Amino acid sequence: MPTIIDPRLSIQVDKSAAVATVTVSCGLEFTDVEVRSMNLLGVQYTLECQLLNVEMPYPETVIYFIPQQFPLIRDGATGYEEPVFKASAPTKDLHLYIAGKDSLAAMLQLSNEDRGTVASKRTPSQLVDLGA
Repeated sequence: MPTIIDPRLSIQVDKSAAVATVTVSCGLEFTDVEVRSMNLLGVQYTLECQLLNVEMPYPETVIYFIPQQFPLIRDGATGYEEPVFKASAPTKDLHLYIAGKDSLAAMLQLSNEDRGTVASKRTPSQLVDLGA
């Protein structure tokens, strides 16, 4: 089964521009059988990523990143990949509270058409001052 390894979240806030730059990265490890299935049978995996504000009783998605497909090119599957998701957003779109810091985390979910979701992991939460 594919594994999501060491998910990391980095958030840089530019208060003067009121913009946050969010970067999420991780490692993806595929077994030899999965690599052969991708190269010989055309099996593809999709990695989805969302940035969550986790202060709410039910975490609220504040950024959906563009999903990434693996393998990146047909017959080019490898046992290890290091995907990176990056986006910039106005801090007002990420800040859900009037005062105080927001607790943000990224959720990564790996799936394929044959088996549905095969792995998911969340980064540790980070307290970020997104207020003006």
